[in-house]
Amino acid sequence: MVYLERTFDMDLNMPAMEIAAILGSFVICLLILLTKRKHIKVTAQGHAGTAVQSSHADPTPRIGGAGILIGMAIVAGFFVLYYHTITAGAFFLSIIPVFVAGALEDLGRAVSPRARLFAAAFSAGLAVVIMDAWMPRVDIPYLDSLFAFAPLAIAFTIFASTGVCHSINVIDGVNGLSSSVALAATIGLALISLRAGDQLIYVLSVLTACVVLGFLFFNFPFGNLFLGDGGAYTLGHLLAWYSIGLIMRNDQVSTWSVLLILFWPIMEVLYSIYRRRKIKSAIYQPDRAHVHQIIMHLLRERWLPVRWARAANPLTTVVLLPLIAMPVIVAVQFWRSPLLGFIGVVVFFALYVFLYGRLARAGAGGKTITP
Repeated sequence: MVYLERTFDMDLNMPAMEIAAILGSFVICLLILLTKRKHIKVTAQGHAGTAVQSSHADPTPRIGGAGILIGMAIVAGFFVLYYHTITAGAFFLSIIPVFVAGALEDLGRAVSPRARLFAAAFSAGLAVVIMDAWMPRVDIPYLDSLFAFAPLAIAFTIFASTGVCHSINVIDGVNGLSSSVALAATIGLALISLRAGDQLIYVLSVLTACVVLGFLFFNFPFGNLFLGDGGAYTLGHLLAWYSIGLIMRNDQVSTWSVLLILFWPIMEVLYSIYRRRKIKSAIYQPDRAHVHQIIMHLLRERWLPVRWARAANPLTTVVLLPLIAMPVIVAVQFWRSPLLGFIGVVVFFALYVFLYGRLARAGAGGKTITP
């Protein structure tokens, strides 16, 4: 991204690229469903409602990430074909390691959490090498001076990219949630990049949103196809690097505003680590204590009539949409102000902790959760 011009003729092929991005993921997802009977024993292996964190009962293919990958491959092809840039196309190769690790897990190969973390870090390292790009700053006085030391900046970039990559997978628990978060994030990044005059990040964000829409048609509200670990990691990796590119290429963009764009998945990861360590549980151990799982339980057991119980899954996403969108809206509004962005992060952090405490006291799984 650092080697590409900030502006280019994005209008020339934009409609065709958008249609191709949507159709690419849509067609692959449709083919997966049309051939479901031939592969369901493999593509839903170990994920037919038996997992601790599962929120569904019927065997469902978990390889929707293939649609995301093919859609993004089409996007990369357009950049190489129309904009004659090998660098942008090569960047998408960095997706492969983490996608493969996630896809193997989706197919029941039991890839360890540590191995998937390593794959995400390896993908991030590839992106650093391919793009010759890393986080230049964090908009914290005195700490920014340390980022002049490239090895430290690169190490932090790989760490941050790995965390964001996994955060999308952590929230992938109910129909449409992770996809909606990805949509909100890509829209937010597109709006900020448009205001900053960075057409590359704008185009990438818009086309990624189109790819997600092609998949979302099959995932929300009925959950006929799941994103899977491969798809979630792919989206997380892309969001992380669009964010890094936006910060690196535009000095006026606040790092805190970009953090707000990704606030919900990052906060879910951080708070999950906190509460698991508090009860001395392994931080990798899955559970049913995420916000979306608690809300879905309350919808099923207390807030909805019994006959509407199956609707609790997609309705959970609907309930969470305002909470996901609010930090993004604030980020777009205050994209140039590190101070206001920081205040926004603090406010939403406090709101999240308050919300989690109230939901935990309301009860999940028949007992109170200590946040």
